[in-house]
Amino acid sequence: TKQTKIGLLCDTLISDISACTNQTNQTNKIKIGFLCDLLLTDTSVCNDRIGIIYNLIKDDKYQIYIFTKSTKKWTRVFSSKATILDIQQSPLDENLWIAATELDGVQISHDGGFNWRKINNLASDHAWYNIAYDSYNKNRFVIVSWTYGVFITEDSGLTWTNCNAGLPKEHQAYKVAVDPDTNRIYLSILKDCIYTSDDFGKSWTKNGLSGSNIYNFIFISDVTDSLPHS
Repeated sequence: TKQTKIGLLCDTLISDISACTNQTNQTNKIKIGFLCDLLLTDTSVCNDRIGIIYNLIKDDKYQIYIFTKSTKKWTRVFSSKATILDIQQSPLDENLWIAATELDGVQISHDGGFNWRKINNLASDHAWYNIAYDSYNKNRFVIVSWTYGVFITEDSGLTWTNCNAGLPKEHQAYKVAVDPDTNRIYLSILKDCIYTSDDFGKSWTKNGLSGSNIYNFIFISDVTDSLPHS
């Protein structure tokens, strides 16, 4: 994959930012705050950028930092008033990144995360929780919110469609994911069940685990065909 989320290190005080990158240069050492989420990117894909930290709390702001090989340092690229709830890179476009925030709406970057702008045609009074990308169409992705429910774009964020028909009125959409093989959307509605869509949000089907809280979806490759046969 192009990125790997390697940990949720809440309440871990990082006093040496170089420790995150195995740098020994003393000039890189600064007290930066609390490291919450760290994404490592595949350098063969992203060329210069090798790491992204988000939800780094400094000066009462939730921030995104990027580490690059060329500068050999972490650079702040975005600052938010409240928690950055998710950040995802497109599997089809290495330069497209989306960030869902608690109070700053949905942010988009078309240059690999170095510059961000708010998507103005989406509401931002309440939190957006999660992002997932179409596995085959680089211009299509889905975002979800407890308050707003499910919205999908077909043109890389220029316009959006409300895709809540067939879902509970209260919305309470917590987690969304797209199966990389089938392109089926999996949606977690808190204390309801899993909903799935095989037409990318046009219709929804209840798919079990009634009354549950689903906090994440992970897709595992089927390796049975590669196993030796007796």
